[in-house]
Amino acid sequence: MNDKMYSLCNQYKINLYELKVDFSGDYINRSISKFWFIRPASYKFLGEIYLGIYKDDELKEISFFHELGHCIMIYPENYLECTEYQIEKMAWKEGLKIAKENGIKFSSKTLKWANEQLKTYSKTTKIKNSKLIGH
Repeated sequence: MNDKMYSLCNQYKINLYELKVDFSGDYINRSISKFWFIRPASYKFLGEIYLGIYKDDELKEISFFHELGHCIMIYPENYLECTEYQIEKMAWKEGLKIAKENGIKFSSKTLKWANEQLKTYSKTTKIKNSKLIGH
């Protein structure tokens, strides 16, 4: 995990956790007991960001910025009426803006991957009816 991620988390008063793999290949994380991810996924919960296991550091970094976007973005007053896609798009936009402000650029391959992740969210399901409530 790079120092910039920790620095930004300190700046915004966010705790950052990363899932690790031990030498036997078992998935472990000594910091987290009930939240864990064994695939390349990340998660934001209140003032915390949990990073899953990524083989590609750039994917991990862009995922971090997406979750940071969730943590610091100003949610619209009509949040519960927004679609999953709208909220996720706002988080990606905010996170990529912060990355750019900090001189971080992503390859076109990584940006394409991020766009593919965004496409997995419903453009019709409202947050109030979503599994994402609280995300």
